[in-house]
Amino acid sequence: MRISLRANDVLLVVSSLVLSLLLWLQVQSQGDRSPDRTFDVPLLLRGLGDDFMATHAPISVKVIASGTTQQLNEITKMTQFGVNKRPEVVAMIDLENAHEGSRKYPVRLNAPTGIAGSLELVRETERIQIERVTRTPKKVAVEERGLQPANLQYNGSTTEPTYVVVVGPDSQLSRIAKVRVMLDLTKIRPAETYQGRVEILDHNNQPLLQMRAEPDFVTVRPGLASAPVAKNVIVTPIWHGQPAFGFKVRSYTIEPSQISLGGNPAMLAKIGIIETEAVPLDGLKSSQVFTAKLSLPAGIESKTKSVRISIRLEANPAPASPSGGTGL
Repeated sequence: MRISLRANDVLLVVSSLVLSLLLWLQVQSQGDRSPDRTFDVPLLLRGLGDDFMATHAPISVKVIASGTTQQLNEITKMTQFGVNKRPEVVAMIDLENAHEGSRKYPVRLNAPTGIAGSLELVRETERIQIERVTRTPKKVAVEERGLQPANLQYNGSTTEPTYVVVVGPDSQLSRIAKVRVMLDLTKIRPAETYQGRVEILDHNNQPLLQMRAEPDFVTVRPGLASAPVAKNVIVTPIWHGQPAFGFKVRSYTIEPSQISLGGNPAMLAKIGIIETEAVPLDGLKSSQVFTAKLSLPAGIESKTKSVRISIRLEANPAPASPSGGTGL
């Protein structure tokens, strides 16, 4: 038996096969569902007025994604950070009508239009602590680190501005111990100024992260002078022991009483006096002249290595006897 097919019949058969194949592919795609995945997405707080701030709030929330493996892979890309790329799926809380205190606020998801698969929040609300913002002026202190160059004498610093406005929750105000800016003395140079970030610290010298300074940078102006290459200082004797019983030191003289020092300028700037080595007074019964060496710090020099100390003794007066005479 011969079967003949017309052109229209052939076209109908081919069309049916194509439709069947497309339907099969769609069914297969729908059947390729993957296990649900859980993602952490950033939580953004919007609408909070300048007089308030959120002091306790989660930085992210969990969402559950459902769909095929391909759909979940696309959602995964949308929730990840990358170089110059922020997540496309985020959670948001509107705090425009928020008040002080701790309460739960509704969370909503923000995802690209037409996203494949489905997303669902694990929790539909999150607890947020809202506090009123305090603004108070605080003086900026300069704290130094390192050693200044040897040819310079550091005389403290000033800041511009001298005061900054510290902004933060009222509950943190009592924890502020200092507002400072750091200055590296190894980098200072005459006639130069430096920009430093303002730090707000508690009594344990730890930063108060919820507080900020306005402005957050200040200009530091170091007070500098050329350090002296030579310096005159007073000589001070160091005594050891006591004169013999019945005697005391009436006076003494030092020659020279001042000496000239040279050496490291930074060290010279800190020296006000130079002491002698110990001068022995034990058992001394008459005036004496001693030669005492100078105790010079390391790195400091002087042409004068020792001084002449003249000590004048006198006898203590004998105590009066009960009869009014003089005791022996």
